[in-house]
Amino acid sequence: MSTHKAIANKLTGDLWLVTVREESLWLVAVLQRPRHDGRAWTAAANLVPVVDITELAGELEFDSGTGVNVERMAMSLQTPRGLTAGDVAKLKAAAAGGRSAAIGEAELEAVVVKITAAVLDRTEAEVRADRNRYATFQVDDGFAEESLEKIDWSTMTLDVDEPPEWLYGRTDLDLRRSLFESDAFDPETTTDRSLRALLARQRGALYGEQIAALVAQKRLSREVLADVSVVGRLRGETSLLAAMRSLLMLHDFPGHQLEPCDYAETHESWVDLLATIEPPALREHLALFFQDENAARCCGAYFESGSADIADVDDVDDVDDAYGLFAGDERYEALASWAIGEGQGTFCLVRIVDDTIAPVPEFTGHALLRKTTTLTPGATPPASGRSDEITAVPLKQQLAQLDADHPLRELLGGDDPQATLAALVTGEAGVNRMLDTIEWHLDEDDYRTPLALLAACPPSAKPRHRLRIEYLRGLALARLHCFAEALTSAQLCLKQLRGGKNLPVSAASIHHLLARSAYHVGQHELALEHADRALELEPDLLAAHATRGCVLFARGDRKAAFKALEKAMKDGTDPEPRPELAADPKYRELALRCRIPVELSDEEAVALGVD
Repeated sequence: MSTHKAIANKLTGDLWLVTVREESLWLVAVLQRPRHDGRAWTAAANLVPVVDITELAGELEFDSGTGVNVERMAMSLQTPRGLTAGDVAKLKAAAAGGRSAAIGEAELEAVVVKITAAVLDRTEAEVRADRNRYATFQVDDGFAEESLEKIDWSTMTLDVDEPPEWLYGRTDLDLRRSLFESDAFDPETTTDRSLRALLARQRGALYGEQIAALVAQKRLSREVLADVSVVGRLRGETSLLAAMRSLLMLHDFPGHQLEPCDYAETHESWVDLLATIEPPALREHLALFFQDENAARCCGAYFESGSADIADVDDVDDVDDAYGLFAGDERYEALASWAIGEGQGTFCLVRIVDDTIAPVPEFTGHALLRKTTTLTPGATPPASGRSDEITAVPLKQQLAQLDADHPLRELLGGDDPQATLAALVTGEAGVNRMLDTIEWHLDEDDYRTPLALLAACPPSAKPRHRLRIEYLRGLALARLHCFAEALTSAQLCLKQLRGGKNLPVSAASIHHLLARSAYHVGQHELALEHADRALELEPDLLAAHATRGCVLFARGDRKAAFKALEKAMKDGTDPEPRPELAADPKYRELALRCRIPVELSDEEAVALGVD
C-alpha cells in the first residue's frame, strides 16, 4: 500500500479507494484499518466488489465540507479526502450491494424493541406495552475532563461543535436533569441554613436545575462547581424505548453513527442476536455497546447486567457492582448497566420512581457550622490527658477489640502479637506494610490502636525506620490531645532528622508537629519558631499557616494572626484553635465565610440558631 504522505495524513480509519471512468464514479476497494509496518502502510486484501457510486457523488461532503465537483470529478478527487460519518454510512451501504444505510422509523423501533427485550429479559410484547417512565444516566471520566469547565452554569448549557464520535466523553446530556455530586453538598458542610433540608433530601447530589437557581442567586461558588462529579442524564423522552434509543445513540441514525474500533470484538452472547440486524452500519453501531470485556477496555462498552440478574444478587455490595449508579436510591430503580472502557464510566438504564426536582428555597441567612462532639472510639482522647491510659492495655487485648477483618488485627493477630511485631520491624517489607497501614488509620481518625502499636515497637527497628515510627507516634499523641508527650516526641524526631538523607518524613511536617504541640502547652515562642521553620521549608503547608496564626493570636498580634488564619481557612484547613481564639467574633466570622466548624456550647447553639 502507498507511503504517500497525503494519504497517510488522512489515515484515521478505513481507506476507501475510488476512481472516475467515463464520467462515472466507482468504488473499487475498501482497505480496513491500515497499519504502518515500519516501511509502508499495509492492510488486509480488499473484499468489496467494484460498485458504481455515481449517484452518491453529489451527496458526499468530506471533512472539508467541499464535497465533489460533479462537473470535474476526476480533478476534484485527485487529492485524498477525509470522510464524514455520513459519507461512510452511504459508502458502506453501496459496498453492501446497494442496500441503503437509511432505515425507516418503524424498522428502527423494531430493532430497539428487540435489543431492549434481550437486555431486560422480557418479551417484545412486554416491552411495547410498558407505560412506565425511564431514563438513562452515565458517569464518564471523559466528560469531567473535557467538558465540565465549558458548562454555562446559569443556563445549564454546553456548546458542542460536533456530536460525540465515541462512547467516551458523551456530551448528549440533559444538564438540567443531570445530577452533580460534591462533598460541598453535604447538609453538614453548608452555612446556608435554608439549604440544609434540600441537601439532606438530595443526598449530596444536586440537579442541574437547582444549581442554575443557586448560581443565579449567587449562593454557590464557582470553586465548588469546578470540582463536582457528574451523573449525566442523557437527553430524550421518558418511554422505555425512547430511553433505550437515547442510550444506544440512535436519535440521529444514520446521520450520526459509531464506527468499529481497531480491537472491537462483540461478546459471544450477543453475536447471534446482532447478526439479525440490518443494515450492517446499524449492526456495527450497536455492537459497540456489547463488546467482549477485554475489547471494551479499548473501545465500546461491556454489558454488565440486566433485570434478570437481580435474583442472583444477595449482597448489597454486589447490587452496587451490578447496578452501578443508583443502587439503593429510592428515586430511580436501576434495571441494566454497562461498563465503559476500563473503568472510565458507566451507563445505567433506570425506571423513574420520582424525578421531581424540588425548588430551591429562599435564602434565610447564614449560620455557623457546629463541630461535632461525637467522636469515634478510636479518636477519643484519654481522660487523664496521658497516653499511658491507652498503652497500659496489653497489645493482644487492644487488637482483640477490633473487628476480625480489621487490617491491624489481620497484620498482627495471633497468640503473640508482640512477637509478630518484633519480626515485622526487622524486615523492610514488613515494617513498611505496618507503617503504611498505621498511617492510613491515622488519616481515618483512628488513633488509639495505632498509638498502642507504635508505643510497643521494639528498639530492634532499623535506624532508618525509627524516625517514621516516632513521627507517627507523635502525630497520634497530638490528635489524642496528649500535647506534652507529642512535643517530646517531635523534639526526638528533630534530633533524628539532623544530617539524614532520603528521610521518610519531611522536615516541615516534623517542625509543624512540634509547633502545634508547643502551642497547645503554652510555649508560644517555641511554637512560633518552628511554625516559621516549617514554612521556610514548605511555604504552602497550610496546617503550618493555621498553627502560626493561632500562635500569633495568643501573642496578641491579631492583624498578622488573621492574615495567616485566612490563608489556611479559605482552603478548608481547620486551625483547631484553643478556646479563647475559637470564641473570638472575628474568628467566627472567618469560619462562617470559610465553612469551618466551630466549637459551640448548647446555649450558644440555641442563641445562634445552629442545629
